Amino acid sequence: MIRTLLMALSLTLALPMMTPAAETSSPQTHCAIPDKVTETARAWIDQGFGAGVVMATIDAKGQTCFFKHGVLKVGEVREVNEHTIFEIGSISKVFTALLLAQQVESGKLKLDTPVQDLLPTARIPKGSNRAITVQDLATQMSGLPRLPLNLNPSDPANPYADYTESQLWTFLASYSLPRPVGSEYEYSNLGFGLLGQALSQPAGRSYEALVQEHLLDPLQLKDTGINLARNQWQRFADGHAGRMPVPHWDLTSLAGAGALRSSATDMSRFMAAAMGALDTPLATAFALVSKPHVDTGKPALMMGLGWHILQIDGRQLVFHDGGTGGFASFAGFDPLSRQGVVVLANSSNFPSPALGLHLLNSALPLPQPRKEVKLTHAQMEALIGQYLIEAIGLKVIVTREGDKLMAGFVGQGNVELHPESATHFFLTEVDANLEFLLDAQGKANGLILTQSGQQFKGERKDP
Repeated sequence: MIRTLLMALSLTLALPMMTPAAETSSPQTHCAIPDKVTETARAWIDQGFGAGVVMATIDAKGQTCFFKHGVLKVGEVREVNEHTIFEIGSISKVFTALLLAQQVESGKLKLDTPVQDLLPTARIPKGSNRAITVQDLATQMSGLPRLPLNLNPSDPANPYADYTESQLWTFLASYSLPRPVGSEYEYSNLGFGLLGQALSQPAGRSYEALVQEHLLDPLQLKDTGINLARNQWQRFADGHAGRMPVPHWDLTSLAGAGALRSSATDMSRFMAAAMGALDTPLATAFALVSKPHVDTGKPALMMGLGWHILQIDGRQLVFHDGGTGGFASFAGFDPLSRQGVVVLANSSNFPSPALGLHLLNSALPLPQPRKEVKLTHAQMEALIGQYLIEAIGLKVIVTREGDKLMAGFVGQGNVELHPESATHFFLTEVDANLEFLLDAQGKANGLILTQSGQQFKGERKDP
Protein backbone atom coordinates (compact mmCIF):
# COMPACT_ATOMS: atom_id res chain seq x y z
CA MET A 1 0.00 0.00 0.00
CA ILE A 2 2.76 2.46 0.89
CA ARG A 3 4.35 2.27 -2.58
CA THR A 4 0.99 2.32 -4.34
CA LEU A 5 -0.24 5.20 -2.20
CA LEU A 6 2.90 7.24 -2.45
CA MET A 7 3.47 6.62 -6.14
CA ALA A 8 0.02 8.15 -6.73
CA LEU A 9 0.06 7.39 -10.48
CA SER A 10 1.49 10.86 -10.72
CA LEU A 11 2.89 11.86 -14.17
CA THR A 12 1.80 15.09 -12.79
CA LEU A 13 1.96 18.72 -11.95
CA ALA A 14 2.99 18.96 -8.29
CA LEU A 15 3.37 22.61 -7.41
CA PRO A 16 5.95 23.08 -4.65
CA MET A 17 5.57 25.71 -1.97
CA MET A 18 5.96 28.92 -3.93
CA THR A 19 5.95 31.64 -1.30
CA PRO A 20 8.76 34.00 -2.33
CA ALA A 21 11.67 34.42 0.04
CA ALA A 22 12.41 37.82 1.50
CA GLU A 23 15.21 38.51 -0.97
CA THR A 24 14.58 40.35 -4.21
CA SER A 25 14.29 38.11 -7.22
CA SER A 26 17.28 37.98 -9.53
CA PRO A 27 16.54 36.09 -12.74
CA GLN A 28 19.69 34.75 -14.39
CA THR A 29 20.76 36.41 -17.63
CA HIS A 30 23.28 33.76 -18.70
CA CYS A 31 23.55 30.02 -18.47
CA ALA A 32 25.64 29.61 -15.31
CA ILE A 33 24.14 27.45 -12.55
CA PRO A 34 24.74 29.03 -9.10
CA ASP A 35 26.95 27.08 -6.71
CA LYS A 36 24.29 27.05 -3.99
CA VAL A 37 21.92 25.25 -6.37
CA THR A 38 24.45 22.62 -7.45
CA GLU A 39 25.48 22.09 -3.81
CA THR A 40 21.84 21.60 -2.84
CA ALA A 41 21.23 19.13 -5.67
CA ARG A 42 24.37 17.22 -4.68
CA ALA A 43 23.22 17.06 -1.07
CA TRP A 44 19.81 15.65 -2.01
CA ILE A 45 21.50 12.85 -3.98
CA ASP A 46 24.26 12.15 -1.47
CA GLN A 47 21.84 11.99 1.47
CA GLY A 48 19.83 9.23 -0.16
CA PHE A 49 17.01 11.13 -1.87
CA GLY A 50 17.96 10.04 -5.36
CA ALA A 51 20.38 8.33 -7.67
CA GLY A 52 21.29 10.93 -10.26
CA VAL A 53 20.34 14.36 -11.60
CA VAL A 54 21.16 16.46 -14.66
CA MET A 55 20.31 20.17 -14.66
CA ALA A 56 20.60 22.60 -17.55
CA THR A 57 20.19 26.33 -17.92
CA ILE A 58 19.69 27.94 -21.33
CA ASP A 59 20.29 31.64 -21.99
CA ALA A 60 18.72 34.03 -24.49
CA LYS A 61 21.25 33.05 -27.15
CA GLY A 62 20.60 29.34 -26.71
CA GLN A 63 23.86 28.72 -24.85
CA THR A 64 23.48 25.81 -22.44
CA CYS A 65 25.29 24.92 -19.22
CA PHE A 66 24.94 21.49 -17.62
CA PHE A 67 25.39 20.16 -14.10
CA LYS A 68 25.30 16.42 -13.52
CA HIS A 69 25.75 14.31 -10.40
CA GLY A 70 25.06 10.70 -9.51
CA VAL A 71 24.57 7.44 -11.37
CA LEU A 72 22.20 5.74 -13.81
CA LYS A 73 21.47 3.03 -11.26
CA VAL A 74 22.22 2.71 -7.56
CA GLY A 75 25.05 0.24 -7.05
CA GLU A 76 26.63 0.91 -10.46
CA VAL A 77 29.42 3.30 -11.39
CA ARG A 78 28.08 4.72 -14.66
CA GLU A 79 27.48 8.42 -14.10
CA VAL A 80 24.59 10.41 -15.52
CA ASN A 81 25.35 13.10 -18.09
CA GLU A 82 23.59 15.36 -20.59
CA HIS A 83 23.04 12.38 -22.92
CA THR A 84 21.43 10.15 -20.27
CA ILE A 85 17.79 9.42 -21.09
CA PHE A 86 15.09 9.95 -18.44
CA GLU A 87 11.33 9.53 -18.28
CA ILE A 88 9.91 13.06 -18.48
CA GLY A 89 6.37 12.18 -17.39
CA SER A 90 3.88 15.02 -17.72
CA ILE A 91 6.25 17.27 -19.64
CA SER A 92 4.99 15.07 -22.49
CA LYS A 93 1.76 17.09 -22.20
CA VAL A 94 3.58 20.12 -23.61
CA PHE A 95 4.58 18.07 -26.67
CA THR A 96 0.95 16.98 -27.06
CA ALA A 97 -0.23 20.59 -26.80
CA LEU A 98 2.40 21.61 -29.35
CA LEU A 99 1.00 19.04 -31.79
CA LEU A 100 -2.41 20.66 -31.30
CA ALA A 101 -1.02 24.17 -31.78
CA GLN A 102 0.68 23.11 -34.99
CA GLN A 103 -2.63 21.82 -36.39
CA VAL A 104 -4.37 25.04 -35.33
CA GLU A 105 -1.70 27.17 -36.98
CA SER A 106 -1.96 25.13 -40.20
CA GLY A 107 -5.74 25.59 -40.28
CA LYS A 108 -6.55 21.90 -39.80
CA LEU A 109 -8.19 22.49 -36.42
CA LYS A 110 -9.57 25.31 -34.31
CA LEU A 111 -9.17 25.58 -30.56
CA ASP A 112 -12.95 25.31 -30.22
CA THR A 113 -13.14 22.10 -32.28
CA PRO A 114 -15.25 19.60 -30.28
CA VAL A 115 -13.35 16.46 -29.34
CA GLN A 116 -16.39 14.44 -30.38
CA ASP A 117 -15.93 15.61 -33.99
CA LEU A 118 -12.43 14.11 -34.05
CA LEU A 119 -13.49 10.79 -32.50
CA PRO A 120 -16.89 10.09 -34.08
CA THR A 121 -17.00 6.42 -33.07
CA ALA A 122 -16.42 7.22 -29.39
CA ARG A 123 -18.86 8.76 -26.94
CA ILE A 124 -17.22 11.81 -25.37
CA PRO A 125 -18.93 13.16 -22.22
CA LYS A 126 -20.80 16.39 -22.82
CA GLY A 127 -21.31 19.18 -20.32
CA SER A 128 -24.62 20.75 -19.40
CA ASN A 129 -23.50 23.85 -21.28
CA ARG A 130 -21.52 22.57 -24.28
CA ALA A 131 -19.21 19.93 -25.71
CA ILE A 132 -15.60 19.47 -24.62
CA THR A 133 -13.22 21.15 -27.06
CA VAL A 134 -9.55 20.49 -27.75
CA GLN A 135 -8.71 23.71 -25.90
CA ASP A 136 -10.56 22.44 -22.83
CA LEU A 137 -8.35 19.34 -22.82
CA ALA A 138 -5.17 21.36 -23.39
CA THR A 139 -5.97 23.83 -20.59
CA GLN A 140 -7.20 21.26 -18.02
CA MET A 141 -10.74 22.73 -18.08
CA SER A 142 -12.66 19.76 -19.50
CA GLY A 143 -14.21 18.50 -16.28
CA LEU A 144 -12.72 15.05 -16.81
CA PRO A 145 -11.20 13.44 -13.68
CA ARG A 146 -7.51 13.08 -13.04
CA LEU A 147 -7.61 9.37 -13.94
CA PRO A 148 -10.21 7.07 -15.50
CA LEU A 149 -12.08 5.33 -12.71
CA ASN A 150 -11.66 1.93 -14.37
CA LEU A 151 -7.86 2.11 -14.19
CA ASN A 152 -7.08 -1.04 -12.20
CA PRO A 153 -3.52 -2.08 -13.07
CA SER A 154 -2.42 -5.68 -12.81
CA ASP A 155 1.04 -4.33 -11.89
CA PRO A 156 0.83 -1.20 -9.67
CA ALA A 157 4.55 -0.62 -10.28
CA ASN A 158 3.76 0.04 -13.98
CA PRO A 159 0.19 1.28 -13.63
CA TYR A 160 -0.66 2.47 -17.15
CA ALA A 161 0.89 -0.37 -19.13
CA ASP A 162 -2.22 -2.54 -19.48
CA TYR A 163 -4.83 0.21 -19.74
CA THR A 164 -6.33 -0.31 -23.21
CA GLU A 165 -8.13 1.91 -25.69
CA SER A 166 -11.19 -0.27 -25.23
CA GLN A 167 -11.18 0.49 -21.51
CA LEU A 168 -10.76 4.19 -22.28
CA TRP A 169 -13.78 4.31 -24.59
CA THR A 170 -15.85 2.26 -22.15
CA PHE A 171 -15.10 4.66 -19.32
CA LEU A 172 -15.82 7.78 -21.37
CA ALA A 173 -19.11 6.36 -22.63
CA SER A 174 -20.36 5.86 -19.08
CA TYR A 175 -18.97 9.00 -17.42
CA SER A 176 -21.05 12.08 -16.62
CA LEU A 177 -19.24 15.38 -16.13
CA PRO A 178 -19.74 16.78 -12.60
CA ARG A 179 -19.90 20.42 -13.70
CA PRO A 180 -20.17 22.62 -16.81
CA VAL A 181 -17.27 22.37 -19.26
CA GLY A 182 -14.75 25.20 -18.81
CA SER A 183 -16.00 26.17 -15.37
CA GLU A 184 -13.16 24.81 -13.23
CA TYR A 185 -9.52 23.77 -13.53
CA GLU A 186 -8.82 20.12 -12.72
CA TYR A 187 -5.51 18.50 -13.61
CA SER A 188 -6.29 15.45 -15.73
CA ASN A 189 -3.93 12.82 -17.08
CA LEU A 190 -7.01 11.31 -18.68
CA GLY A 191 -7.71 14.57 -20.53
CA PHE A 192 -4.30 14.73 -22.14
CA GLY A 193 -4.37 11.03 -22.95
CA LEU A 194 -7.65 11.72 -24.75
CA LEU A 195 -6.13 14.71 -26.55
CA GLY A 196 -3.35 12.47 -27.85
CA GLN A 197 -6.01 10.12 -29.21
CA ALA A 198 -8.01 12.99 -30.75
CA LEU A 199 -4.93 14.17 -32.66
CA SER A 200 -3.58 10.79 -33.74
CA GLN A 201 -6.69 8.81 -34.69
CA PRO A 202 -7.98 11.18 -37.42
CA ALA A 203 -4.47 11.16 -38.92
CA GLY A 204 -4.41 7.36 -38.95
CA ARG A 205 -1.07 7.48 -37.14
CA SER A 206 0.17 6.52 -33.71
CA TYR A 207 0.82 9.26 -31.20
CA GLU A 208 4.52 8.43 -31.30
CA ALA A 209 4.64 8.66 -35.10
CA LEU A 210 2.95 12.09 -35.04
CA VAL A 211 5.38 13.39 -32.43
CA GLN A 212 8.32 12.05 -34.41
CA GLU A 213 7.24 13.56 -37.74
CA HIS A 214 5.87 16.90 -36.60
CA LEU A 215 8.01 17.72 -33.56
CA LEU A 216 11.13 15.62 -33.06
CA ASP A 217 12.38 15.66 -36.65
CA PRO A 218 11.87 19.43 -37.22
CA LEU A 219 13.47 20.20 -33.84
CA GLN A 220 16.28 17.66 -34.40
CA LEU A 221 15.62 15.91 -31.09
CA LYS A 222 17.44 12.64 -31.58
CA ASP A 223 17.12 11.17 -28.08
CA THR A 224 13.44 11.84 -27.45
CA GLY A 225 10.68 9.30 -28.00
CA ILE A 226 8.75 6.42 -26.51
CA ASN A 227 10.29 3.25 -27.94
CA LEU A 228 14.05 3.58 -27.66
CA ALA A 229 16.74 2.17 -29.94
CA ARG A 230 19.32 -0.27 -28.55
CA ASN A 231 22.03 2.37 -28.11
CA GLN A 232 19.51 4.60 -26.32
CA TRP A 233 18.50 1.83 -23.92
CA GLN A 234 22.13 1.69 -22.83
CA ARG A 235 21.82 5.35 -21.79
CA PHE A 236 18.33 5.01 -20.28
CA ALA A 237 18.56 5.60 -16.53
CA ASP A 238 16.89 3.21 -14.12
CA GLY A 239 14.09 4.71 -12.06
CA HIS A 240 14.25 4.90 -8.27
CA ALA A 241 12.06 5.72 -5.31
CA GLY A 242 14.70 7.42 -3.21
CA ARG A 243 17.54 4.95 -3.86
CA MET A 244 15.30 1.90 -4.29
CA PRO A 245 15.11 0.71 -7.94
CA VAL A 246 11.61 0.67 -9.44
CA PRO A 247 10.35 -0.30 -12.94
CA HIS A 248 10.01 2.06 -15.86
CA TRP A 249 6.50 3.19 -16.74
CA ASP A 250 4.86 2.41 -20.08
CA LEU A 251 1.86 4.33 -21.40
CA THR A 252 -0.12 3.10 -24.39
CA SER A 253 -3.69 4.39 -24.70
CA LEU A 254 -2.86 7.48 -22.59
CA ALA A 255 0.50 8.19 -24.24
CA GLY A 256 -0.29 11.89 -24.72
CA ALA A 257 -0.31 12.34 -20.94
CA GLY A 258 3.23 11.21 -20.19
CA ALA A 259 4.88 8.54 -22.35
CA LEU A 260 7.96 10.39 -23.60
CA ARG A 261 11.58 9.87 -22.60
CA SER A 262 14.31 12.41 -23.31
CA SER A 263 17.79 13.66 -22.44
CA ALA A 264 18.94 16.98 -20.99
CA THR A 265 20.56 17.79 -24.34
CA ASP A 266 17.30 17.31 -26.22
CA MET A 267 15.20 19.05 -23.59
CA SER A 268 17.58 22.02 -23.60
CA ARG A 269 17.15 22.33 -27.36
CA PHE A 270 13.37 22.05 -26.92
CA MET A 271 13.45 24.86 -24.34
CA ALA A 272 15.66 27.05 -26.54
CA ALA A 273 13.03 26.68 -29.27
CA ALA A 274 10.19 27.32 -26.82
CA MET A 275 11.59 30.65 -25.68
CA GLY A 276 12.66 31.84 -29.14
CA ALA A 277 16.41 31.36 -28.75
CA LEU A 278 16.44 28.84 -31.59
CA ASP A 279 14.93 29.35 -35.05
CA THR A 280 12.57 26.50 -35.89
CA PRO A 281 9.55 25.96 -38.17
CA LEU A 282 7.47 25.60 -35.00
CA ALA A 283 7.93 29.18 -33.77
CA THR A 284 4.27 30.19 -34.17
CA ALA A 285 3.08 26.96 -32.54
CA PHE A 286 5.43 27.54 -29.60
CA ALA A 287 4.07 31.08 -29.25
CA LEU A 288 0.49 29.78 -29.17
CA VAL A 289 1.12 27.19 -26.42
CA SER A 290 3.14 29.62 -24.30
CA LYS A 291 0.64 32.46 -23.97
CA PRO A 292 -2.07 32.50 -21.27
CA HIS A 293 -5.41 31.06 -22.38
CA VAL A 294 -7.38 30.62 -19.15
CA ASP A 295 -7.21 31.58 -15.49
CA THR A 296 -7.14 28.46 -13.31
CA GLY A 297 -8.75 30.19 -10.35
CA LYS A 298 -5.70 29.21 -8.31
CA PRO A 299 -3.48 31.99 -6.93
CA ALA A 300 -1.26 33.50 -9.63
CA LEU A 301 -1.64 30.47 -11.92
CA MET A 302 -2.73 30.65 -15.57
CA MET A 303 -2.86 27.95 -18.23
CA GLY A 304 -1.28 28.10 -21.65
CA LEU A 305 -1.78 25.05 -23.84
CA GLY A 306 -0.08 22.32 -21.83
CA TRP A 307 2.14 24.83 -20.03
CA HIS A 308 1.34 26.27 -16.59
CA ILE A 309 2.10 29.98 -16.23
CA LEU A 310 2.98 31.32 -12.80
CA GLN A 311 2.64 35.06 -12.22
CA ILE A 312 5.19 36.21 -9.64
CA ASP A 313 7.13 39.41 -9.02
CA GLY A 314 5.49 40.97 -12.07
CA ARG A 315 6.91 38.25 -14.31
CA GLN A 316 5.61 35.08 -15.90
CA LEU A 317 7.25 31.70 -15.44
CA VAL A 318 6.13 29.15 -18.05
CA PHE A 319 6.69 25.61 -16.86
CA HIS A 320 5.63 22.00 -16.42
CA ASP A 321 6.91 19.24 -14.20
CA GLY A 322 6.70 15.49 -14.54
CA GLY A 323 6.65 12.54 -12.20
CA THR A 324 6.58 8.80 -12.80
CA GLY A 325 7.25 5.92 -10.41
CA GLY A 326 11.01 6.45 -10.59
CA PHE A 327 11.63 9.88 -12.14
CA ALA A 328 11.06 13.58 -11.40
CA SER A 329 11.46 16.26 -14.07
CA PHE A 330 11.00 19.98 -14.70
CA ALA A 331 11.14 22.26 -17.74
CA GLY A 332 10.42 25.97 -17.73
CA PHE A 333 11.43 29.41 -18.93
CA ASP A 334 11.06 33.11 -18.22
CA PRO A 335 9.74 34.80 -21.41
CA LEU A 336 11.09 38.22 -20.37
CA SER A 337 14.69 37.25 -19.61
CA ARG A 338 14.52 34.33 -22.07
CA GLN A 339 16.19 32.00 -19.62
CA GLY A 340 15.26 28.33 -19.63
CA VAL A 341 15.78 25.52 -17.12
CA VAL A 342 15.66 21.72 -17.32
CA VAL A 343 15.97 19.36 -14.33
CA LEU A 344 15.90 15.59 -14.88
CA ALA A 345 16.31 13.12 -12.01
CA ASN A 346 15.98 9.35 -11.84
CA SER A 347 14.25 9.35 -8.47
CA SER A 348 10.58 10.10 -7.92
CA ASN A 349 11.08 12.11 -4.72
CA PHE A 350 13.91 14.35 -5.95
CA PRO A 351 12.75 18.03 -5.77
CA SER A 352 13.12 18.79 -9.50
CA PRO A 353 10.20 21.29 -9.63
CA ALA A 354 11.37 23.34 -6.66
CA LEU A 355 14.97 23.45 -7.94
CA GLY A 356 13.78 24.42 -11.41
CA LEU A 357 11.53 27.23 -10.21
CA HIS A 358 14.29 28.58 -7.97
CA LEU A 359 16.67 28.64 -10.93
CA LEU A 360 14.11 30.71 -12.85
CA ASN A 361 13.41 33.05 -9.94
CA SER A 362 15.74 33.09 -6.95
CA ALA A 363 13.02 34.62 -4.76
CA LEU A 364 11.36 31.20 -4.77
CA PRO A 365 12.69 28.94 -2.00
CA LEU A 366 15.55 26.57 -2.58
CA PRO A 367 14.51 23.13 -1.25
CA GLN A 368 16.79 22.11 1.57
CA PRO A 369 17.66 18.45 2.25
CA ARG A 370 16.26 16.89 5.39
CA LYS A 371 18.60 16.63 8.37
CA GLU A 372 18.75 13.62 10.67
CA VAL A 373 19.25 13.68 14.41
CA LYS A 374 20.46 10.79 16.56
CA LEU A 375 17.96 9.15 18.93
CA THR A 376 18.68 7.23 22.10
CA HIS A 377 17.62 3.61 22.38
CA ALA A 378 14.98 4.67 24.92
CA GLN A 379 13.48 7.18 22.47
CA MET A 380 13.30 4.47 19.82
CA GLU A 381 11.86 1.86 22.19
CA ALA A 382 8.96 4.22 22.96
CA LEU A 383 7.86 4.04 19.32
CA ILE A 384 8.23 0.30 18.65
CA GLY A 385 4.89 -1.40 18.06
CA GLN A 386 2.10 -2.05 15.56
CA TYR A 387 -0.17 0.65 14.17
CA LEU A 388 -3.30 0.48 12.02
CA ILE A 389 -4.40 3.24 9.64
CA GLU A 390 -8.00 2.15 9.20
CA ALA A 391 -8.90 4.73 6.54
CA ILE A 392 -6.62 3.04 4.00
CA GLY A 393 -6.34 -0.40 5.57
CA LEU A 394 -2.61 -0.06 6.18
CA LYS A 395 -0.78 -1.83 9.02
CA VAL A 396 2.58 -0.34 10.04
CA ILE A 397 4.98 -2.38 12.17
CA VAL A 398 7.78 -0.34 13.78
CA THR A 399 10.91 -2.21 14.91
CA ARG A 400 14.51 -1.40 15.80
CA GLU A 401 17.56 -2.80 14.03
CA GLY A 402 20.61 -1.67 15.96
CA ASP A 403 20.67 2.12 15.81
CA LYS A 404 18.01 2.27 13.09
CA LEU A 405 14.25 2.50 13.43
CA MET A 406 12.41 0.57 10.72
CA ALA A 407 8.82 0.66 9.49
CA GLY A 408 7.30 -2.43 7.93
CA PHE A 409 4.34 -1.80 5.64
CA VAL A 410 2.55 -5.14 5.48
CA GLY A 411 2.96 -6.70 2.05
CA GLN A 412 5.62 -4.21 0.97
CA GLY A 413 8.70 -4.78 3.10
CA ASN A 414 10.66 -2.58 5.51
CA VAL A 415 11.99 0.94 5.11
CA GLU A 416 14.25 2.95 7.38
CA LEU A 417 12.73 5.84 9.32
CA HIS A 418 15.06 8.86 9.42
CA PRO A 419 14.54 11.00 12.55
CA GLU A 420 14.29 14.79 12.41
CA SER A 421 13.23 14.78 16.06
CA ALA A 422 12.14 12.22 18.64
CA THR A 423 8.68 12.02 17.00
CA HIS A 424 9.09 13.22 13.40
CA PHE A 425 10.58 10.96 10.71
CA PHE A 426 11.01 11.02 6.95
CA LEU A 427 11.51 8.29 4.36
CA THR A 428 13.99 8.43 1.49
CA GLU A 429 12.41 5.66 -0.59
CA VAL A 430 9.25 7.71 -1.08
CA ASP A 431 8.21 11.28 -0.35
CA ALA A 432 6.50 10.68 2.99
CA ASN A 433 6.67 11.57 6.67
CA LEU A 434 5.63 9.82 9.87
CA GLU A 435 4.79 11.66 13.09
CA PHE A 436 4.34 9.62 16.27
CA LEU A 437 1.80 10.73 18.87
CA LEU A 438 2.85 10.22 22.50
CA ASP A 439 0.81 9.62 25.64
CA ALA A 440 1.49 11.22 29.02
CA GLN A 441 4.18 8.63 29.76
CA GLY A 442 6.04 9.41 26.53
CA LYS A 443 5.04 6.18 24.77
CA ALA A 444 3.61 6.31 21.25
CA ASN A 445 -0.11 5.60 21.03
CA GLY A 446 -0.62 6.60 17.41
CA LEU A 447 0.95 8.04 14.29
CA ILE A 448 0.19 10.29 11.32
CA LEU A 449 1.35 9.40 7.79
CA THR A 450 1.69 12.42 5.49
CA GLN A 451 2.11 12.18 1.72
CA SER A 452 1.21 14.52 -1.17
CA GLY A 453 -0.65 16.87 1.16
CA GLN A 454 -2.80 14.07 2.57
CA GLN A 455 -2.72 12.91 6.18
CA PHE A 456 -3.75 9.50 7.49
CA LYS A 457 -4.02 8.88 11.23
CA GLY A 458 -3.36 5.48 12.76
CA GLU A 459 -3.79 4.02 16.25
CA ARG A 460 -1.44 1.72 18.07
CA LYS A 461 -2.77 -1.85 17.92
CA ASP A 462 -0.19 -4.09 19.57
CA PRO A 463 -1.14 -7.79 19.58
